[in-house]
Amino acid sequence: MADVGIILSGGMAKGAYQIGVINALSEYFSQGQIKAISAASVGVLNGYAFAAGKMDAAEALWREIHSSQKTSGSFITSMLRSDYLQEAIGRIASEEDTLSPSLFTTLLNVSSLGVEYVDIKKVPPSSRVDYLRASVAMPGFNRSVLLNEQKYFDGAMIDNIPVHPFIQKKLDYIICVHFDAFNYTFESEYLNSRILKITFPADHIVRNSVFFREDSIRYMIQTGYQNSKILFDSVFSGGTEDVEGIYKSIARLNHSSGPPSLRITGDVVVNNLNKVTRRIARRKKIYD
Repeated sequence: MADVGIILSGGMAKGAYQIGVINALSEYFSQGQIKAISAASVGVLNGYAFAAGKMDAAEALWREIHSSQKTSGSFITSMLRSDYLQEAIGRIASEEDTLSPSLFTTLLNVSSLGVEYVDIKKVPPSSRVDYLRASVAMPGFNRSVLLNEQKYFDGAMIDNIPVHPFIQKKLDYIICVHFDAFNYTFESEYLNSRILKITFPADHIVRNSVFFREDSIRYMIQTGYQNSKILFDSVFSGGTEDVEGIYKSIARLNHSSGPPSLRITGDVVVNNLNKVTRRIARRKKIYD
């Protein structure tokens, strides 16, 4: 059996695309066939739902979010300034859940000003919801979440496509869902040659990410399913165990996606962290 990983980027309302992708993915893989998931921000909610076997509940939650928003309101301002996402995670997660794959979440440790990747599967069940809530707590909009006497926020502003937890893992290939129109080159050629990238850089994606409406949620879930199903039918034409055939498909897709763009280096991380540090200093009152 091939060892497979999934990366779910943060993307605000665009996370609805991930529901469709995971629905398509579930036609090829069971929970037990996925070795690990690494996620950031709203991707953590979707990743947890898959790992816990609660995709139906997660999709229902996505489809009803719009009912709590004004039709013409901004998703970013109204959702982030509320506790809706934290409450939604509380509705999905339970101490009784059994997580099949590992689920790494990306957190910003305010106390040490560093990024941490925490495997929710190894967190005591009684603390899971708190770690998940921290995963979607956005600085400037939400309060930090206290974990082990340290304050945490959503780490997506530092690492929104969290490949890092997979650098040391011996995975045969990785399915990465993100929302940028770039053909990213990840941390190493070895890793990059094993990442099947799925993105949704449509012209209307900004509108769909900012304005949270029933029609846009339905559109994103359907499009996420349809586009990824076409891709999976091609990439997995020889089966999900045909690793060499899958590598050839990844190489072909990378070549046809335009000039590669380097996503992350140590300098980029440090630079971003310094920017965040300055923002946190200006907003220090929100931690009290």
